[in-house]
Amino acid sequence: MSFFSLPPEIILHICQYLSHDLCHLNSLLRVNWRLAILLKPVLLDAACDPYPIIQGTRAFYSAVDRGDEASVQRLVKKGILRLAVNGRFLNDAIETQSQRVVQRLLECGAEAGDIAPDGQTPLFVAAKVGRAPVVKLLLSHAGIDVNTPDTLGRTPLYIAAVNGHEEAVRLLLSDARVSVNTKEYSSSRTPLIMAARYGHEKVVRLLLDHPEINVNAQTAYGETPLNFAAVNGREVVVKMLIEDKRVDINLENCNGWTPLRSAAESSQEDVMRLLLDCEGIDISRAQNAIDRHESEWPGAEETQAMEIQKSRRGWARRSLAWMRRLLG
Repeated sequence: MSFFSLPPEIILHICQYLSHDLCHLNSLLRVNWRLAILLKPVLLDAACDPYPIIQGTRAFYSAVDRGDEASVQRLVKKGILRLAVNGRFLNDAIETQSQRVVQRLLECGAEAGDIAPDGQTPLFVAAKVGRAPVVKLLLSHAGIDVNTPDTLGRTPLYIAAVNGHEEAVRLLLSDARVSVNTKEYSSSRTPLIMAARYGHEKVVRLLLDHPEINVNAQTAYGETPLNFAAVNGREVVVKMLIEDKRVDINLENCNGWTPLRSAAESSQEDVMRLLLDCEGIDISRAQNAIDRHESEWPGAEETQAMEIQKSRRGWARRSLAWMRRLLG
């Protein structure tokens, strides 16, 4: 008697015995596709085994996309949401699946506020990849902490600002629970500092329009949003910042460098023009710093290291000479 001539009950019993190994079950299905209907419950039950997780997540995603509610309910009943512990399941769905899948996971009981081992919440992941509709969906859950940082101290708003996701930033700023000036752990950078650094103009505008924004926030090294924008040649952002009356255009970093001095050191001439046109700009701070830099130049025989220093100071001399010509 062939295997396929056995009664369905016996075939099902054999397949349930094999359910710990999905590879064997899939091989059996390839031999006879008519077994698919018979083995569907067995396959779904086997998919709920936490090892490997990928089998269960794929089964759930596929069932939701097909609109197979019976399979979704069976997976939930068999404990598929155990895979959602620590946010792994939901975070993966946010990064790789449709909003429909994400919403169905939440409806089935996945926690919107779960925290993954790396500290990333579902809201953090949605903000990181710029999925504004998912950000909006998650913000509708009153019980979540919208400012939960990851292990590096980056909040959802911070990571959205870093990546320039304008709509995600807009949604986050519209929520009164979101803190706009939270600093990450390594060097105390804020969302505005990072948006200015990378030249995300629309994000900078959204942040500047927030009533609680600290436009002069400083990193652990004293760098401000204006300083970062100046050093990196973000002319549009520099213009936006210097037009904001709250911004201190002469604020020094830990090395005593103002944004003008930083722009000079980086040879950002267009940025220097913008700063020199500002009312209240203190040119002496930049000039004195460059003069001090020049006075330290040694007269001893030059080594390779001294050549490097000479090159750096050459930038300073040229920047100072340019400023003097500009000022007449």
